[in-house]
Amino acid sequence: MNEKEEKIKKNQLQKKAGKFLIVFLVAMILLTVVSRISSTLTVPLVSTQKVRKDVLNYNIKGDGRIDSANTIYLDMFQNLQIEDVYVKKGQSVKKGDELFRYDMNQLKEQIEKATKEYEASQRAYEKSLLKGTMENDGSEEEKNVKRANEDYQKAQNDYEEAREVYKEKIEEIKKNLSDTQKEEYEKAEEEYDLALEAYEDAKDKYGKEVADANEAYTLAKETSNKEIKEAKAELADAQSELDEVLLKKTTLIQYMNIFEQHAKNQNYSEMYKELEKIYSTYFGKKEYADLKDKISDAQDAVDEAKDNLSAVKAKWKLIMEEEERTLAQVDPSDPEYASALNKYKQQQLEQENAIREASDAVDNKVKEVGSVSAKYTEITDTATTYFYNLAANPSGGDSTLYKKYYLAIIDSSVVDEAEHKVKNRAVEKAKAAVDETVTEQDKLVTKAKEVVDDANAQKKKEIMKAKAAMKKKAKAVDKLLDKVYEDKDGMRTARESLETQKATIGTAKRTVEDAEDKLDDFQKTSSIDEKIAEMDQEDLEDDMKTKEEVLDKLNQVLDAKGKVSSEIDGMVTALDIEIKTSITGTEKVAITPSCSVFIGSFEKEYMEYVEKGDKVSCQLTGYKNVVEGEVIDIAYNSEGDCFDVTAKLPDEKFAPGITGQFTINKSSEKYDNCIPITALRKDNSGDYVLVMKETSTILGKEFIAYRVNVTINKKDFQIAVINDVLGYDEEVITGSNRNVMEGDRVRKGSYE
Repeated sequence: MNEKEEKIKKNQLQKKAGKFLIVFLVAMILLTVVSRISSTLTVPLVSTQKVRKDVLNYNIKGDGRIDSANTIYLDMFQNLQIEDVYVKKGQSVKKGDELFRYDMNQLKEQIEKATKEYEASQRAYEKSLLKGTMENDGSEEEKNVKRANEDYQKAQNDYEEAREVYKEKIEEIKKNLSDTQKEEYEKAEEEYDLALEAYEDAKDKYGKEVADANEAYTLAKETSNKEIKEAKAELADAQSELDEVLLKKTTLIQYMNIFEQHAKNQNYSEMYKELEKIYSTYFGKKEYADLKDKISDAQDAVDEAKDNLSAVKAKWKLIMEEEERTLAQVDPSDPEYASALNKYKQQQLEQENAIREASDAVDNKVKEVGSVSAKYTEITDTATTYFYNLAANPSGGDSTLYKKYYLAIIDSSVVDEAEHKVKNRAVEKAKAAVDETVTEQDKLVTKAKEVVDDANAQKKKEIMKAKAAMKKKAKAVDKLLDKVYEDKDGMRTARESLETQKATIGTAKRTVEDAEDKLDDFQKTSSIDEKIAEMDQEDLEDDMKTKEEVLDKLNQVLDAKGKVSSEIDGMVTALDIEIKTSITGTEKVAITPSCSVFIGSFEKEYMEYVEKGDKVSCQLTGYKNVVEGEVIDIAYNSEGDCFDVTAKLPDEKFAPGITGQFTINKSSEKYDNCIPITALRKDNSGDYVLVMKETSTILGKEFIAYRVNVTINKKDFQIAVINDVLGYDEEVITGSNRNVMEGDRVRKGSYE
């Protein structure tokens, strides 16, 4: 192949390579575009929102019923004098009408007193908070243990120094002694050492005996407390079992007393509530529910019989009217008149029979209602009879009616007399056991205390005896030293210092043990003390809030120049006050609303948003239009752990018992850190949100969903208020076209 052909072939190869490269690059670009489009299509679309200020809207709903308006009693301030009264009992009043006026001078004095009481309670509460922050955390006890150990170590060091000084003195003496003197001294010193050892042994021996006696005494006291506690626990158990036997009776009497109080106040709706509780307690919840169903079925049969009676009467009325018209068309002189008259009379008899049969059917069905439960009928009849008697005579009802009412409910089925006797005997036996245990344990504790006293006396006697022997031997050594040693005082001082330091070691050791015991006791009791302190704080806070509420009410009256006005339209039904008389606490001033009221219940979490004067929308069963009302009372319902709201309705009268639903729409103050409720997520770790975060990848900038844990402070059905964990420019994911998890790639956009 010549050079020219090689060159041509080379150029052709280069052209082909260039074409292949261009095709490859175009393919790569196309594949990249397709990849990005495909990736984009698989990345979830999300909607986002930044945190912002917003308000919460509460749509508070609940069920309720129309009721007769309950009497509203005004709060009266004790010890204040009534300056003037503007109304009379039985007088109708409008909302805002003045009822009476307090003496302004006394009102100001009471406000001054209430202010001081509030400030004192506030100081006490703040002091308890401060005390809680400064409460002993055990560091002082730990410091005492450390100091005691340091003192113990110092005492040991001082003792060693005193020993060295004493040894030096002894060695100095021995250098100047003759053999005979040395022998006499060593013998005297040996006898002294033995006496000193006997003294120390006596302290240890009898100290141990005292410690053992004290330990036995402590154990006796602990055992005594334990035995007495167990005996009292058995008594408490026995009493509890007796109370259980009497629980039904006790509960019934409690409801009966409340029932009577409502009767005196003519509070019909509350009376029926208590009567329901009496039924439920007497028969049992399940049994009473079954009984009500049976009574309801029987009552339905009565209603059906009454409807049938009405239908029979209507039917025969039409028949007889037609017969009367037919008879009227026949002339009395006509021979056919007698036949027509007989037919008319026959129809009259058939009418009477048909109506009588229908009436008898009603009576029979009514009797069947009563026969469902004779006891239910008895309780109902005696209770309602006594109720209306009390309502008419609030100062005291008829004793005969009360006896019937009481015996109808508290009968032999309420308390099992045989079981009551057994449980009562068990209580008496347990009481005797407590008394016997207390007496027996007191004897054992007293005996253990006597052993401690005897051990202390013996210890004191033996130690004094050993100490006297030791001093005698020490005196013998001193006498010997007086003959041969000129520095007698220095020697005695060295020996006394040695004895003192040895005693100091014992004292320091006991101090360490005491400090360690105190630290141990503190650690055991500190948790209990903390709980007690916390309970005390709560009591002080409640007391402070109560006093603050009283002060606020007094200031409201002061702002009104001592005048108290009606909060509703109604009638003055109680007015137990007179001009120039002071309030003692027994007086009542009451207004009974001149309208129907709607009573409903709502969850307690919404209590802070509902207040008197709020507008209420009531949708009553059987009524097309919504009835608007106004909140006049709010009360906690402990039985349902909720709040009951009473709303005044317009002047139009509604029959008590009509059921319905109510709605109260309220808006809160503006809150920071608000997000849509749809942004909230929850797992085992708690509440969180997903936030879009920009990040760089090999394919460019992308958005990733990352997790932020949050705390929900408040929320409604659309908005949630969270803690301050998000920046003002961070975008929270509020929705997506497919499921989004932490770490997923996302893109912002609209979706359907």
